[in-house]
Amino acid sequence: MEERDLANHINNPIGEIQKYGSKYYKRFLLEQLIPREFAKMHEERTWWIHDLEYYNLTYNCIGVNVKDLIQCSSQIMTFDSVIRQLFRSIIQLTNQQSGGIGFINFDSDLKDYIKDETDDSIIYIFRQFFEDLNHEVRKGCELAYITLNIGLDTSVNGRRISKLILEAYSLGHFNGLPFIFPNIVFKIKKGVNYNKEDKNYDIFQSALKITAKCMNPTYFNCDSTINKSVNQDTIGIMGCRTRVVDNMYGEVGSINRGNIACLTLNLPQIALESKSLQIFHEKLDTLFIKAADLLEHRLYTLCYNSENNFQFITHNHLYLNCEDVDRLNMFRNGTLSIGFIGLWEAIAVLLDDFPIKEEFLKDNIGLAEEIVKHMSENIKTLIKQRKLNFSLIGSSAENVSGQFPKHDLNKYGCFEGITTKKYYTNSFHVPVDLDINYFEKIKFEGLFHKYCNGGSITYVEFKEAPINNPLAIEDVIDCAIQYDCNYIGINYPLDCCSECSYKGIINTSCPNCEGTNILRLRRVSGYLSAVENFSHGKLAELKERQPHLK
Repeated sequence: MEERDLANHINNPIGEIQKYGSKYYKRFLLEQLIPREFAKMHEERTWWIHDLEYYNLTYNCIGVNVKDLIQCSSQIMTFDSVIRQLFRSIIQLTNQQSGGIGFINFDSDLKDYIKDETDDSIIYIFRQFFEDLNHEVRKGCELAYITLNIGLDTSVNGRRISKLILEAYSLGHFNGLPFIFPNIVFKIKKGVNYNKEDKNYDIFQSALKITAKCMNPTYFNCDSTINKSVNQDTIGIMGCRTRVVDNMYGEVGSINRGNIACLTLNLPQIALESKSLQIFHEKLDTLFIKAADLLEHRLYTLCYNSENNFQFITHNHLYLNCEDVDRLNMFRNGTLSIGFIGLWEAIAVLLDDFPIKEEFLKDNIGLAEEIVKHMSENIKTLIKQRKLNFSLIGSSAENVSGQFPKHDLNKYGCFEGITTKKYYTNSFHVPVDLDINYFEKIKFEGLFHKYCNGGSITYVEFKEAPINNPLAIEDVIDCAIQYDCNYIGINYPLDCCSECSYKGIINTSCPNCEGTNILRLRRVSGYLSAVENFSHGKLAELKERQPHLK
């Protein structure tokens, strides 16, 4: 079976044609457009160029508000017509770019469009909207990657929007199955929704109950070290973890800008080619310079490709400085992200100490922080020298978690528990096969969030859905906030019978109707997906995931 790049890809006829066309165009780009040195580094899996097929055609993701996509007065549109128009605009926008669309304040965006609709009618409209988003509207073979940030609006209608979105998401499809998209992110802010005396504390509690049932929402910490100095109304997250905030050329925040491009560094491979920590740092420093060169090349190629007009973006004023005919003056407001994967595997190789155990993490947490901090300092240097918005991201690396170790095993040989396990661990995450409690996991990972200005996440794995125990979710969120996590997600097995909609852990057949058509949802990296759509690397990782709350 051919390796799958993304779980969000449907194997229909259009998807097959798109896959083969993409494969051909990637080869053309590597051989004809990208400087040979950089193309070779991709081929040798020193790094991975994400969304390679879009290299000279479009950017990655964008943060927006609803009004920019509606372009009509709230006085002349019903709530239903707003959502219908929004969906049509999402279809247009998602096919203009390679990545996701983040609505940074979806509750505030929609509150002015409510008129005399009842709660039930709004819930019905949202469910229809979510139904539509779960069709292959992107390229004819993918779902649109949509993230709705909610939770901060304290007005009557703003609170109402948040509550009704959560209720609609909880109800799921009209056939009873859970929604995969949109991602829903609850923005946590002390003084707004986190403490018992806060106006929106009740909505936070509702969100926890929905997470206990549906895995979403995830939680964005507006008070973390990296976020606390930013106006919470201007900042949000992509469901994949991408964070776009700092800006050298215009408004700070996530609205009307996004990530232009990203690549991921293979830290274990760098370690395999280094005989000491000093050499590892030297190689890493050199790679950051080369990575910046590649991302700059991609930015300029994108801006000055005469075939790119970005008409939908400019017509709807979706990007800062989009009125400037020089596209560089628009896209330089975006970010250029350098990501990394396999931090702990790299350290194990450097110290010749594997397979990795919990004691190894405790003994070397200082070294791990030193490495991530060093990468963060490299980013600051690049920003200063290149005058562009470079960022460090803790990569999700869905499509490379298996590609990197497969290559490294063939080239460098067997390193037990490193190149032999068929996947490398995302970013700075604790290896998924360690039997460790959630408190320790969060404590380890909380150290690294503040260095990743391009985004990061900490996940906690549950053994089963805590449907009747939202306090367990709240305990995890409290702990993550205590230890300065920027973005937090909860994972657990979510099996659903497609015949009777029974939900729970299902082995072979449904315990309710004995049906065998089972939808098995898991979080692949930032979003939910059916297990059957996971890449080989993510499947190998999934099999080894240990619960942190049992």
